[in-house]
Amino acid sequence: MKKLMTILFTIFALNTVGLPQLVLASDSESRVELSSNHESSQQAMIHSDMLKQLHAEFLEAGDEEGFWQEIAQISDSGNYPFVEELQEQSYADEDYIQLTFLHREGESEPDNVMFFASINHVLAEELLFEKITGTGVYFKSVEVPRGVRFSYRIIENDPLTGLFASARIGSRLHLLGGDPDPFNPNKTVFPGRLMGRDYIETWVELEGAASQPYLVEQGNSRGEVLVEERASRRLGYSHNIHTYLPPEYDPQSEYPLLILFDAQDYFNVGSLQTTLENLIADGSIPPLLVLGINAGTKNGQDQRNYELTASPLYREYLQEELLPWFTSKYNISPDPERRVIAGSSFGGLFSAYFAFSHPESVANVISQSGSFHWGKREEEFAYEWLTREFAFAERKPISLFMEVGMLEAEYHLKSPYFPHQILSNRHFKTVLDMKGYDVFCQEYAGGHEMLSWRGGIAEGLKHVFEVSSAEFNTTASIVTTGDK
Repeated sequence: MKKLMTILFTIFALNTVGLPQLVLASDSESRVELSSNHESSQQAMIHSDMLKQLHAEFLEAGDEEGFWQEIAQISDSGNYPFVEELQEQSYADEDYIQLTFLHREGESEPDNVMFFASINHVLAEELLFEKITGTGVYFKSVEVPRGVRFSYRIIENDPLTGLFASARIGSRLHLLGGDPDPFNPNKTVFPGRLMGRDYIETWVELEGAASQPYLVEQGNSRGEVLVEERASRRLGYSHNIHTYLPPEYDPQSEYPLLILFDAQDYFNVGSLQTTLENLIADGSIPPLLVLGINAGTKNGQDQRNYELTASPLYREYLQEELLPWFTSKYNISPDPERRVIAGSSFGGLFSAYFAFSHPESVANVISQSGSFHWGKREEEFAYEWLTREFAFAERKPISLFMEVGMLEAEYHLKSPYFPHQILSNRHFKTVLDMKGYDVFCQEYAGGHEMLSWRGGIAEGLKHVFEVSSAEFNTTASIVTTGDK
């Protein structure tokens, strides 16, 4: 075990070099002193040159209404949040810019105002807005990579609980309604998504953000998405299954297969049907079927965190029960090279785990922000269990497409050794390279969310089918044997 720990921590050190992260604006920036007609001589740390100018023009003259009218015009012209160059780069190897967000106080002063986003922080105090004394103006400046895309909300009266993983949502459900930022026109409404209430998502998408062309409706022929509930004898509870049939589906034809976890989110939030049909129409992928699996519910409890954390029982449910049922119902290619298994977060972890366990069933993995940090608590080193499984086993005939966001460097307050999403993906990639796997990995300017994954799934599918088609055409005998 000591030798293993030495290897892992060596990999950890190598993969930490140049690690990107989002940070707060530097404290070395100049302060702007508020005018003496305010109740206090408090100074506010304003990092934005644009906000400094607006402060001098309007707020120092006591014209707060004029300030907000100007902000509305700036928003209408598409220049909010404020995007500004940094005078000094914080990272030698990364290119960052500064964003500044604003919030207008309502009828009463809140206890706090927080910038709620998955941007490498787990302490809510690090993301609190500052208030310009004597006004209802709150502001927050952060540094982000160029070309970033991420969603956020501005929350009043935040409980200031932790922001790590799912803990960030549980104590804030009652705060997630309403308009997340009235000044940002980028909004999507998801009816009934928030415990029966409408949920509004707003986001930042800067120039140079990764292209997501397949999300746009092109008027292509439509396939069909079928949703059904299916009980499991092996597990003792049911799952909602999404089945996607491509345009002009022919039961007599043999189709490739995509096995997808958290299918409801991909179809309902990530516009997966549109993406698939655009990819099929332009020839990037062949017509395929999707076996979309959503987390089961047992005794009223969601089973996702049990199922997708490398559960052997769930693995065998998929292998011995669900896949045989699906392939008996539809004409699916038996060739594992024509099958893909995909998911995000724990879904990415399980996708790699399943293909590793059953390469005879599926040979291609798409992992989006895969949670490879996960480990078994009873082991001496409680993280990166699957990475070690790959490291000490014979290479399997599978290929992997991996991606992870540059805003996913969350740390864990209770463990200084926690290898966050970026590090654990880098560790896994390093082990895969050492073992000789066919692996492609990219880091995108975004976070742990469907806003990025909806575009990445298209890139993953294009990669898989471009590679598999080339290999099928030139090395058919190799593909047949599964020996890559």
